[in-house]
Amino acid sequence: MEPQVPGDPVSDELGGAPILVVTVTADDGHVGLSLAGELDLHGVEELSAAVDRVLGDGAVDAVDIDLRELGFIDSSGLGGVLAARAAVTATGATFHLVGVSPSVARVMEIAGLDDTLEVPGTT
Repeated sequence: MEPQVPGDPVSDELGGAPILVVTVTADDGHVGLSLAGELDLHGVEELSAAVDRVLGDGAVDAVDIDLRELGFIDSSGLGGVLAARAAVTATGATFHLVGVSPSVARVMEIAGLDDTLEVPGTT
């Protein structure tokens, strides 16, 4: 795999298709991060870079991470979501997951993180 430039989507070694794409939207202190693809060991780097960028850009009141287009998450991805939550809340901003698919919610539930992450529809 070629080295990634911060902000570039992580690509798979065979086809070059992005494994994880993070789309950032911002409106008056409210930031949305939409994740599409797979959140695994490689995708966590992209998520972390996106969180660092948005928190470094100035005053952020809230961060919503939209998982509607996330097809896969593993333990590394769960760790990345927890790290994103910790980084966001350390600034005093609120953190929410939205659009969590049933399969991703189930992984979070099995890992015992559904309450911690306040996964919609699992409590």
